[in-house]
Amino acid sequence: MKLSIVIPVYNEEKTLLEIIRRVEVVPINKEIIIVDDYSTDSTRNILSKLEGKYRIIYQDKNRGKGAAIRTGFKNASGDIVVVQDADLEYNPQDFIKLIQPIILGKVKVVYGSRFLNKSFRPQYFMAYVGNKFLSFLTSFLYGQKVTDMETCYKMFSRSVIDDIDLVANRFDIEPEITAKFILAGHEIMELPIDYDGRSFEEGKKIGWRDGLTAIATLIKHRLGNTLVKKKNKKLKLSWVIFLYFLTLIVATYPLIINVDTSIPGDGGDSFLFLWNQWWVKYALIDLGQNPYFVNFIAYPFDTNLVFHTLTFFSGLISIPLQLVISPVISFNIIFLGSLVLAGLGMYFLLMDLVKNQLVAIIGGLMFFLNSYVLGEARGHFQYTSVYVIPFFIYFFLKIFSESRVRNAVFASIILAVSLYNEFYYTLGLLAFALIYIVYYFIVERQFYFQKIKSLIIFIVVWLILSSPLIYLSVLTALSGAYPSANLSQVSLYSPDVRSFFMPSQYHTVFSDIVGDYYKALGFHGSMIYLSYSLIFLALVGLILNSFRKNIKVYAFWVTVIFSYILVVLGPYLYMEGFIFSLFDYEFSVPLPYLLPMKVPFISGILVPARFIIFVILALIVLAAFGLRFILSGIKSEVIRVSIALLFFGVFLFENILAPIPISNAEIPSLYYRLAQDKSDYSILELPFALSTNFYTLGNISVSSKLEYYQSIHHKKLINAWISRVPNNYYSFYSQLVGLTYLINPKEPMPHNQISNIQVDALDNFEKLNIKYIIIHPEYYYHVQLRNTIEYLNGLYDMQPNIINNMFVYNVR
Repeated sequence: MKLSIVIPVYNEEKTLLEIIRRVEVVPINKEIIIVDDYSTDSTRNILSKLEGKYRIIYQDKNRGKGAAIRTGFKNASGDIVVVQDADLEYNPQDFIKLIQPIILGKVKVVYGSRFLNKSFRPQYFMAYVGNKFLSFLTSFLYGQKVTDMETCYKMFSRSVIDDIDLVANRFDIEPEITAKFILAGHEIMELPIDYDGRSFEEGKKIGWRDGLTAIATLIKHRLGNTLVKKKNKKLKLSWVIFLYFLTLIVATYPLIINVDTSIPGDGGDSFLFLWNQWWVKYALIDLGQNPYFVNFIAYPFDTNLVFHTLTFFSGLISIPLQLVISPVISFNIIFLGSLVLAGLGMYFLLMDLVKNQLVAIIGGLMFFLNSYVLGEARGHFQYTSVYVIPFFIYFFLKIFSESRVRNAVFASIILAVSLYNEFYYTLGLLAFALIYIVYYFIVERQFYFQKIKSLIIFIVVWLILSSPLIYLSVLTALSGAYPSANLSQVSLYSPDVRSFFMPSQYHTVFSDIVGDYYKALGFHGSMIYLSYSLIFLALVGLILNSFRKNIKVYAFWVTVIFSYILVVLGPYLYMEGFIFSLFDYEFSVPLPYLLPMKVPFISGILVPARFIIFVILALIVLAAFGLRFILSGIKSEVIRVSIALLFFGVFLFENILAPIPISNAEIPSLYYRLAQDKSDYSILELPFALSTNFYTLGNISVSSKLEYYQSIHHKKLINAWISRVPNNYYSFYSQLVGLTYLINPKEPMPHNQISNIQVDALDNFEKLNIKYIIIHPEYYYHVQLRNTIEYLNGLYDMQPNIINNMFVYNVR
């Protein structure tokens, strides 16, 4: 058998002769076909001297690597064909083992996989991640495991390439070849090969645009084959998941191309949740302690995190990821995965209620792409974990429609997951369960034993699973040390009723138009936009559908909508103010939310507007009925899909917040140096900030990113960014001699005053075990920065070192 080796070349004057020499010495019956893709260096001159020895083809213009490879294939005369890049990254000696399975008749296609070689070490992390993702995507879409789709070494029988039609001209030739091999029914065998990667300076590397093209190519051929060959037009669940993931990648751009260096959000609270995930892992795995208690922040206190937005469950499931990849990448995977899961949960719920896959797919997209969820992705990640809501409702409703205990168990598990992640949504789900129980027994007017039994199982299992956190919460609440939201604070966040009909202040198109409106509202400008497209479809479903179907179903979802709207509006109706006038009589309008405000735990709810997600979900359910009604009379599938996409397009336009902000999560090298110091000490980050939901002591502009730096240095911090702390924390720090001035250094402190407090101040800092004081100039006004440096210079009689644009005092 003869092996045809196709070598596409473009401007390879430095390596061309060497790669030919390496190929030539391989002891195999072979022919070498070199296709020059219109090189502009001396490559053609070199090839002209080799024309008598090898088959050399010159392209009349630069057409791309894919075109060169296709030309080589057409001119190959061997029984087996392989591609050899003109660089020196691949070792032609691997041909010997790659060709054996084909000669022996085991397979017709063999790939040389770089990643199966145990000695392989990626040179560029992002390139490695990109290659692995493309290989995963190939395996996912085509149902055949491929570890290295982008490998150069693709060896195959001549008959295989003769049976497929290749059209790609550039780097998309790699996914096209793989896709068409598999679609033609060929098994791809992979064997480990050697690989010596070149740097970006030495060789031509594919970029992220080529990666996107590869993704599109894989999808195009998979979809094309599916539409042509499959008569069953109901999409598989894997396709629904992939559709959601792909849509989310676009909606959250540019996160995907910064997945290893940045996280979503504007940098305010974003890094608090990154710290949360790291702390859960560090506490459980490294320290072996309860993560709900910490003395690594707000030192020297042992702080209770029960009422902090710890997002414990997200941290727990991130542990396996953090053991192998960075906290930033694992955070982004959890974030994106939770949103895809939210769409999937809504999809299941709508498939059960509406029984129309196209409508269910659109509804799932609407649930995780609405402006509330994407708006909370600017930094409040506990509120992007909305996946628990549709999954809980799905299983809870099945308690009453099916006689299976497992539905009660699944519902209780999901409710427990919600409690360990976010209390707001847990309370909302309990309220939903209560509303449905009342509705069901009023409508049915029968108390079925099986239903009562399932409800008891649901309650018992949830209490068992949640008991550790419920116990800690009760103890913490009884201590009385943690503040609750009072009426004035909750009223401050009561949304203006007009905001239901006003697009988000972060809207891609309308932000300038609605900006003044939200600016005037201040805290009353919550993100509660309901979308006109949803309202229209819901009205269609409610008005037109209800005449033909059981109106009781629609009545329930309408009840849900208005019940949660009353919660969302808070204790008093607000519309340009709480005070209304009628015939010269001024009055306010109290709302039902006033009643439970003194109930334990509910009193901790500061922003009831966040229950809007329950209104949105119920509205999507009614909208799904409306969309199904509109589509039901249309026979053409193309028209049905087009109309569904039209409504989704309108919804997307109403809610689009692209591009979402991202915050760089790279950590200055200083903190890696501090990590090398294994002694036990604490760090004081300046400006000082003890930041909570209710009050910030110190500089309110300081980012929680400084707390995240702890994931590298593992030292205790005097500062803290935390949801709730006991009131005595504020008095301790504000009255601590030495720190008091640093909290608000507006005016310079005279040298004689520094001398007067010096002994006590240094003693206090020593008791706090402070070794490093680090000043971050970007958070200071110039005068405050100057005052802070002069104060510390006088206190310690030293000058700071300047490292990474930070002023660093080593005070021990």
